Amino acid sequence: MDDLQLSILASCAAFPFGSLVNKQGQWYIDGGWSSFQPVEDENTVTISALYFSDCDIKPSRYVPLWWSFIPTRSKQTVDWLYSLGYEDGIAYFVKRGIHINEEEVNKHRPKKVSHSYDEKRRVR
Repeated sequence: MDDLQLSILASCAAFPFGSLVNKQGQWYIDGGWSSFQPVEDENTVTISALYFSDCDIKPSRYVPLWWSFIPTRSKQTVDWLYSLGYEDGIAYFVKRGIHINEEEVNKHRPKKVSHSYDEKRRVR
């Protein structure tokens, strides 16, 4: 758990806005400043909060870019984003035929929240 918490902190260490993180003797900084979307090998799953990215898992609905810089204060919007991310993550596994435990997925599935941005993204 400590390693996970430190990794999450390191992933958002946007110097000079936030401190760098020292993990196991190495300094880490937000990937947006260093390597925006690192890919280790063919098994790397890429994830982005930006709906227009070419990542494996990304929002299937429009999410305003400015929320990356100025997070929303609306609890309903945060709940909607969480639910959207959960469903998009599950959809990724299903699309690739990766077995998921339906009982576990449904046990943890957040309540569906509607939002004014809840419309399908146009695919070009």
